[in-house]
Amino acid sequence: MVFLSGAAWSFAAPQTMAFERNQAVWIVNLDGTGEKKIADGIFPAISPDGTRVAFNTVEKTSDTSYVRHVAVVDVATGTLNVFKDVPSDNSYYPSWTADGKQILFTTRPHEVWDLVAINSDGTNFHVLKPGVQNEVTRYSPIWARDGQSVFCEDMSNVAGWQAIALEHRHGRRIWAQRLGRPVARVVVV
Repeated sequence: MVFLSGAAWSFAAPQTMAFERNQAVWIVNLDGTGEKKIADGIFPAISPDGTRVAFNTVEKTSDTSYVRHVAVVDVATGTLNVFKDVPSDNSYYPSWTADGKQILFTTRPHEVWDLVAINSDGTNFHVLKPGVQNEVTRYSPIWARDGQSVFCEDMSNVAGWQAIALEHRHGRRIWAQRLGRPVARVVVV
């Protein structure tokens, strides 16, 4: 079994993968050819069609502080769009919807982490689940293939994952599961 930390792949032709090396975002064909640095940053996620890569920019502002934004780079042209209108300078782990129209990530505009989404062009920023003090932090979010659910790492239980359903036929509802057992239900307004 091979585990690629910080790597994401696309099944569009040609099949490509995005990865992180030395604080930079790279792409490569799955056969190992065509390796190319496309941006400075971390935590890359290649779009489902392989044409764009979402990632985190990192700017050191002092010896102990950083500004981190989500950005999208076009693989063919190198055009970069940094999402600076997000109301936080601390955003992490972008993840694409299966159709490539939205990006999910976490952001920390205050003392807790919010689960948020934005259109892939940087418009329509919205909070899906605001963080709450003394509640579980949702980390490393990823969309389910159906685009209706999100999986997040449960930072209170490193071995656990949360499954969060964003839509439900009885209204907009979110619930969490840890290791297959329901742990909380919250109605989202």
